Order: sequence, then C-alpha cells, then structure tokens
Amino acid sequence: MAAIELTFIVLSSILLIYLISAFGFRKRVPLVTELLYLLVYIISALFFLFPQVWTLLNDGFGVQLALDLILVIAVFFLFAACVRLYQKLDKTRQDITALSREIALSLAVEPKKKK
Repeated sequence: MAAIELTFIVLSSILLIYLISAFGFRKRVPLVTELLYLLVYIISALFFLFPQVWTLLNDGFGVQLALDLILVIAVFFLFAACVRLYQKLDKTRQDITALSREIALSLAVEPKKKK
C-alpha cells in the first residue's frame, strides 16, 4: 500500500470521527444524514484502495474516463440535494403561513384593551 493511500485513510478517518462526534453531540444532523456520510466515506475509500473498480464501472456505464463518471454522479447528487432543499424550504414556508394565520386569528378575536 502506498504512502498516499495510508495518508488518505488516516486523515479521512480522523475527519469522519470529528464530523460524527461534532454533529452527533449537537443533534443538528439527522441520523440518516450521518449514515449517508459514512456510506459515502466507505465507498470512496474502497474506490481509492481498489482503483480497478472504476474501470469496471466505466465499461458498465459506457463512459471513457473515470472523471466523466464522477461528474455524472456529482450532478445527480447535486440535483438530489436541490430537491431536498426545496422540500425543506416549502415546508418552512407552509409553517410560517400557518403561524401567521394563527397569530392573525388570535389578534382578530381578542378585543383591543385600552390602558
């Protein structure tokens, strides 16, 4: 195993442990997201340790370079992230609308008190 591979494994393991501990204690990131990060880490480590897998995937998907395949995968994940962010934005918008209606109704029902 080359020194660069060992360096990659050590540094990425330290980063992964830091991310899981930092996000895990604060509970700002859902467990599903943490598991997704772990899965991406494991897959990227396997691709880095066994580069011949890229050749098999390139032949299977019909692309010439591994970089082309990585670009296609990245665009897919970016699109999925955009859809997820839009869903969260839409839910937040609905929550704000519902809260605004409740406040408006509560102010309309209560008569104004004079001091």
